[in-house]
Amino acid sequence: MTAVLLFCIMAFNAVIMVPLYCTGDPIESDNYKLNDKLSKFSAATVLNITDTHYKMVFSFIAAIVIIPAFAFIMIYMFRKKYYSWKKRLNPM
Repeated sequence: MTAVLLFCIMAFNAVIMVPLYCTGDPIESDNYKLNDKLSKFSAATVLNITDTHYKMVFSFIAAIVIIPAFAFIMIYMFRKKYYSWKKRLNPM
């Protein structure tokens, strides 16, 4: 179950979060450490999406809601599987 949870989180991050960070543009005031030699992939940080409000809101919601939702779904699935095992071993 842990492997499934970590795979779901990895897939979500690879498909949605990494491209989100790689396409962001930092606010000029946040751009003090970035230089022309730094690649987009190296600059993929939270500061890279500060100029786009909806990207910041989405990444915050993903961190607070979506990732924990994966964990709760996995706990629910394991609980359901546990009760089916328990019922099969001891029908009472």
